[in-house]
Amino acid sequence: MATDHELRLRERLTRLRSLNLLGGTDVQKEMVKGQDVIESAVPGYRVETMALPLGAIPHPASLAVSGSWKGQSYGPFGVMLVGAEPSPSPFARRFDPGAIPRIRSSHAGWSGARDFTASYWLDFLERNPQVRYVSDGDPSKITFPRSLLGELNPKFRALANPR
Repeated sequence: MATDHELRLRERLTRLRSLNLLGGTDVQKEMVKGQDVIESAVPGYRVETMALPLGAIPHPASLAVSGSWKGQSYGPFGVMLVGAEPSPSPFARRFDPGAIPRIRSSHAGWSGARDFTASYWLDFLERNPQVRYVSDGDPSKITFPRSLLGELNPKFRALANPR
């Protein structure tokens, strides 16, 4: 038997609205309600990232990152884009937490091609290891090739461990 939280989550997921078609107030309402359903279902959990419903970016895009509705705030969220290329390192200058690319896990569907699906990008990353970001496991430092020092976001300079 489904719990009340499970039923609320199922109902919410079946009623997703395309945020790019809504006005600012309605976008904020949807974001607050989405955050509330998840955090109510998992006590103590705090939503930190959001995959936008139907991949639609609201106008303005900043409403996907944070806002409020009827006195309840949401975010700031890392906002996952619907599917594209692998994300830059979170320590890179070009990393934008409000628009985080992610590779698609499913087939694009229209031509039988593998373009921009997980298998395409995993093959690409296998052939091009220099473009991969791999943590060394030490959260107190950021280790990367010295040749990429210029790409490091300056706010992380103190953690830099170029090799």
